[in-house]
Amino acid sequence: MRILRLVAGVSGIMTLIVAFCATGLAQETVIIRPSEIDDVLTNPGIGFMTFQRFNGDTLNEAKGWTEGKPIVYQDFDGDLKNEDYPDTTIAYFRIYWKFIEPEMGEYRWDLIDKALDTARRRGQSLML
Repeated sequence: MRILRLVAGVSGIMTLIVAFCATGLAQETVIIRPSEIDDVLTNPGIGFMTFQRFNGDTLNEAKGWTEGKPIVYQDFDGDLKNEDYPDTTIAYFRIYWKFIEPEMGEYRWDLIDKALDTARRRGQSLML
């Protein structure tokens, strides 16, 4: 008898839970049809990125290799466009550790702080 009452009690509770959840599951379906575009879709945090440059900087003139060396900051005129390239949300730089830690235990965090500040002002996240 006790087992039957326990099963009936559990069954009643399950019925209440299912009835309560069924109202939440019966939601209206919403269909969204985005407009077709011919532009590049800028995806925040993924996709295209600037390399050894920030938004609005000119490209490397190929007069020397900049990868791994400290960041060379260009004068910024306020225009974030990258000529002939899509907008980006990431600035990607490669910097050798020897520039961050020129002497054992002596760190140049100011180099990273300035890069983070510049990326933020240019609408980008920084990837080192």
